[in-house]
Amino acid sequence: MTTINPPSTDIKDLLESSDCGLSLVAGTNLFIGITPVTPNNVTILVDSGGLDQLRYGMERPNIQVLVRNNDYLTGYELIKDIKYYLNEKRNLIQGGARYICILARSEIAYLGLDPKNRHEWSLNFQIHRTVN
Repeated sequence: MTTINPPSTDIKDLLESSDCGLSLVAGTNLFIGITPVTPNNVTILVDSGGLDQLRYGMERPNIQVLVRNNDYLTGYELIKDIKYYLNEKRNLIQGGARYICILARSEIAYLGLDPKNRHEWSLNFQIHRTVN
């Protein structure tokens, strides 16, 4: 059986790429599946289910992007930039998979303040991918 990365790993690689321009670095301000206590300003990627396979090898997973930031406008701009960068990306080869399409499936949702008064947002994407 062919193995492919979880979508969060591939999206992390896309967001970290130099052509993205978002200054996100895994383990520094970009994390998968965990929300660290520090630093204050972070982006978290979470694999969050999805739809059933259309046929063998055709997956439709969802991914949630969470942004936390001390400054409301800075955090909002970051999650908006992530949305614009990822939405409607097509025909990518990443981590052993062919990404047919990445689509924003929600608008940016403000979640409010966390217990340390940092602003938080959420955004969801649906992915269509096949084994490369």
